[in-house]
Amino acid sequence: LCVIWSVERFGFRKLEEIEKRRAAMRKGAAGENIIAKILEDFPEDFCVINGLTTPFGDLDHVVVGKTGVYVLDTKNWKGVISADCKGELMLNGKPTDKAVIKPLVIRMMNVREKVKTLTNLEPFFKAVLVFPIARIDARWGETGNANCIREDQLWDYIVENKITTNLNAKEIEKLAQAFLALATMDKEFQTARSEERR
Repeated sequence: LCVIWSVERFGFRKLEEIEKRRAAMRKGAAGENIIAKILEDFPEDFCVINGLTTPFGDLDHVVVGKTGVYVLDTKNWKGVISADCKGELMLNGKPTDKAVIKPLVIRMMNVREKVKTLTNLEPFFKAVLVFPIARIDARWGETGNANCIREDQLWDYIVENKITTNLNAKEIEKLAQAFLALATMDKEFQTARSEERR
């Protein structure tokens, strides 16, 4: 009887963990959908790629346009976002469960190196955390090589950015193709790994 009770309790705990992960994924997907909708309204000379899987990890959104390349990570957090004085984020005055800034910047840097190799171009690259529903108290520079913005700041931050160099249409197309090639490389890598395991 005690064994059955222990097994049931363990099973219920696992089910709760799975349900929490599913809820977090649904919440994240809702935030990504909000941002994807906003990006749809960007000018036609900006190329937007949503939900890109690369060998270096998933990228929620990539925007390539005349003002550069922006790697966007959407966080559908509620509350107040601030910096912790070490380059990471805090939510409602408390540290987050895991680092957010550093992994995003590492993914962006790895992708940038690969894109640079594929295109022979060195455009402006920026990692950006976008918060559709949170208030942001983290000022630029407090979060290292990534900036935190609200969804209503996307247009000004990307389209109206005046401090970057202008990319022409041919360069934008070349960069967008490189990102799509990265996604293909990841699929080939996953297929090769699956075949190795057999």
